[in-house]
Amino acid sequence: MLTIEQLKQLKTLLSTQKKDARNITHTEDIKSEHLADDTDIAALDTAQTISTKLVSRKQLYLKKIDEALARMDNKTYGECEACYETIAFKRLLARPAATLCIECKEDEELQENRKKNPNSIPISDWEPEN
Repeated sequence: MLTIEQLKQLKTLLSTQKKDARNITHTEDIKSEHLADDTDIAALDTAQTISTKLVSRKQLYLKKIDEALARMDNKTYGECEACYETIAFKRLLARPAATLCIECKEDEELQENRKKNPNSIPISDWEPEN
């Protein structure tokens, strides 16, 4: 169980990350007719695509921060959504919006990797050659 001091520290961290995520910068709208050649247009298109993806990721992270702050209000923050054990304070410092303990997150990632690569052999199943 997290202490009151740890919860305060994590709430401050979440609030700071929320403030930082709100300061999203967008690429300037540059008209393609002002660009010198196709290379400039391609570079601008790539920059705008990256900017759009970053904005989308930050918006998703803002949602996760808000959900974490709501869990704090509901007194469920720091509880793993899969096994209901307490998420380690060190993990929450690294990922304050985390909803899974490290063990459950690793299991989730392993399952995702198996779905993506059904024919791969997990490292834990490898047998050393003699």
